Amino acid sequence: EEISMYEDQPMHIAYENGMLKHFAGHPLGTSILGTLESVGALTAEQMRQYHADHYRAGNITLAIAGNTDWDLVTSLARQYCSHWPGGSHERLTVEAKPTGGLSLVTRDSSVQQNVLQLAPAPSAQCPMRYAAELLSVIVGDDGGSRIYWELVDPGLVEFAELGYGDYDGSGTYMTWLACKDATGLCFTEGPTLIARIAPMGIPVAYAAITLVLGLLSLWSLWGVVRPARRRYT
Repeated sequence: EEISMYEDQPMHIAYENGMLKHFAGHPLGTSILGTLESVGALTAEQMRQYHADHYRAGNITLAIAGNTDWDLVTSLARQYCSHWPGGSHERLTVEAKPTGGLSLVTRDSSVQQNVLQLAPAPSAQCPMRYAAELLSVIVGDDGGSRIYWELVDPGLVEFAELGYGDYDGSGTYMTWLACKDATGLCFTEGPTLIARIAPMGIPVAYAAITLVLGLLSLWSLWGVVRPARRRYT
């Protein structure tokens, strides 16, 4: 039922085909939902084995925030979680090497074009992920970015966004466009838009806010990690 529901959404179809093409031969190219055939062929034993392999203590992080009692937290964790199986399941996290390409899906019932463009970006482990996230918000956020004011607000498109996906070992920039002639817009307005945006640079205020948030997150992380290291090393 869920697969059928998403198959009625043109943007989801564009996303699934774009990911499949961009990450061809890589685990990230695998559909999360699966297909009617793959789900129909799934057995109860396969599900039990998957649960046994992946739902382990080594794959779970317990995060605590606020004014807490560390001894009470660890006591409760031992009480309720110590019986969980240990270890973790190794996953393939090598960086994807996209080769480019085009995937086209047509539907007679569609009155708009939905275009998804993907390009390599910093992974979740790369320090540049913070800059990549900031860039995607300034240039392509769906409610106030430069792409929004250039394309959506004037009514040139129904939807436009530049998003950043930070995956384990790989990353992507995703450009979404939805309008009657999205393909033509990509090749006409797209280069002109980037040419107008690029010389503007990133305002100092954005950079300053990002730096402060980054420092605060590092400070908070150290405050969380430090007690754990003191007690268990």
